[in-house]
Order: sequence, then structure tokens, then C-alpha cells
Amino acid sequence: MLNIATIVDAIEPHEIRFYERMTIAWQQKVSLVPIPPRINGIRLKSADFVWHDHGNLIIELRGTWSTRPVWKRIRKKILDKARGGRAQGVTLENFVIDLGDMALSAHIRESLMKFNQNVPGHYVSHIWVASPAGLEEIVVLDER
Repeated sequence: MLNIATIVDAIEPHEIRFYERMTIAWQQKVSLVPIPPRINGIRLKSADFVWHDHGNLIIELRGTWSTRPVWKRIRKKILDKARGGRAQGVTLENFVIDLGDMALSAHIRESLMKFNQNVPGHYVSHIWVASPAGLEEIVVLDER
């Protein structure tokens, strides 16, 4: 279980649920990225987790927990986080999209595969989708 006693003010309930799915259901080793400090009242951007089973890859969790998965919303969530990080000098390029209890549609799978082609100037290295079917890696095509 995740020890949240010291980070309860900064971790969201969906992050706890994701952590538990990763470590218990899918037997993956992940840990929280240390929470950055506040500077002038603003918390610096950072990713959410270190995925130890993937070479200590730094990943950002984005989700559609309260809505059905729609490509425009998923795209916006990725872009908002990537832009916010870039504005503070932080590169966020590895994402896990958590669909909660919803299935991954062929349309969203294909759109995620073509993310770098369809969203010029915003490179993504890796995308995984968490759904009731498990954790699926999406092979993201180059920008060409």
C-alpha cells in the first residue's frame, strides 16, 4: 500500500487508485516522484511516478475518470501538462492515460499512435493506456 501520511496534501485520489492498480493488479514497481517545492506560492511542475520496471522511466498520469474517453479531452490533458511543464523548463513526454472503467476504443488507440503527427511541436515518447483490459502500450509514431 502507498504510505500517504506525508504527502496527503499533494496526491490526488485518482493517483492513489492508479498506484494501487499498478502495484497490486499489474504487479509493477512504481514510486511517486518527489513533490517539488512551492516557489512564490506556485508548485513547480513534475511528473507523477517513476516506473521502475521500465528503467526508472518518469511518467505522467492523465485520466478521464469522470467522463467517457473522448480524444479531444485526452489530447487537451496531455497538451496542458506538457505545456505547463515546458513553461517551467520541465520535459514531460511519457504518459499513462487512465480510462478508469472505460474500454480503449480503436479511434482513441489510433489517435494516440498518431499523436506526434497530429500535434506538431509537442513530442511524446511513450504512451500507455490503463483500462479494465489492463495496461497497453501504444506505439507512438514519429512526427513524419
